[in-house]
Amino acid sequence: MLYDDATVLRIVRAARDELNWREIATTNGVKLRTAYSWVAAAHAAEDWENRNTKIQDVHIDYLLGLLDDNCYLTLVEMVDALEARFGVRVTHQTVKRHVDARNRYSATSS
Repeated sequence: MLYDDATVLRIVRAARDELNWREIATTNGVKLRTAYSWVAAAHAAEDWENRNTKIQDVHIDYLLGLLDDNCYLTLVEMVDALEARFGVRVTHQTVKRHVDARNRYSATSS
């Protein structure tokens, strides 16, 4: 069975945040073996304990606010806005990945 990205993300985030990912998997109709493999893969691919990322929730909130004001904002403009406002230097791909992830998660949780 194929699962949508939002379901995978929901379960992996729950595991990372030390929530009951097994219950979330069951609630979403995902077999525990499948969910476990997602969690294990995410755990192996990332620095699970010490996620030291430059871009934080406050930065994504700021960017989403800018996008609400101007939906034609480019990734390069968002990178420049982050650097000007917070002094944070990231790539446009980092911005895209984080904004897309937030939008995917928000769309499924509402």
